Amino acid sequence: VNIFNYSDFSATPNLKLVHNAQVIDKKMRLTAATESQKGSIWYTKDPLQVDKGFSTEFSFLISSPGGVGDGADGFALIIHNSHQDLEKGIEGGGMGYDGIPNCIAIE
Repeated sequence: VNIFNYSDFSATPNLKLVHNAQVIDKKMRLTAATESQKGSIWYTKDPLQVDKGFSTEFSFLISSPGGVGDGADGFALIIHNSHQDLEKGIEGGGMGYDGIPNCIAIE
């Protein structure tokens, strides 16, 4: 059984911050409310076995809307078994996972 818990993001072991993602005040921020932003966070440790089911719990905050038009396209929780360069997922309407094979996303 794989169990991991991040009560805050003062340290980010086994997480890879990609593009504009950053830690601010012990919280993870995917993107700022500006034009042409994209960000992602990937768990990079050993693959988790999800074929027998799993549970996850997290909270999020959407604040400071802005950027182009009405703001961002959204965000997604992605489960995958791809070994490709995950920084190349297509942003915008692709939600950062378009182009990543063998994945399922919850938007």
